[in-house]
Amino acid sequence: MRGKKIRTLVINPNKHPKISYIKPSLKNFQIALGTKLIEHGEVEAKKLDACIYVLFNKDRFLANLEANRKIDDDIIAGTMYIVATNKKGLPISLTDKQISKYALRFWKIETFDDIEVAEANLNTLFARFLID
Repeated sequence: MRGKKIRTLVINPNKHPKISYIKPSLKNFQIALGTKLIEHGEVEAKKLDACIYVLFNKDRFLANLEANRKIDDDIIAGTMYIVATNKKGLPISLTDKQISKYALRFWKIETFDDIEVAEANLNTLFARFLID
């Protein structure tokens, strides 16, 4: 898989999802998500379905990134990437069916008021204290 790009779905705040190709490495996802450009930033993965994950900036609120989409009780801020994984947990290209499914799921552009973002931020930070 060295040097080969995988097909992902990228979702930016206030934009519709679009297909994107990226070489599957932590460094490339860090660059794509902007975590290397800011003081706060690690890549976080949240499971959407079996072998499907959304990748985003873990410290998105500390980095003051724009709110993007809501997943469960969490408001994800900044750019998001939807990726598939194989049985070994390594990133692979999304299929046409997966592209369609997640493009439809995240097609609606969402907006959030300051209170919603603050609540999501507090819930996320509180959950981290319970886990750590």
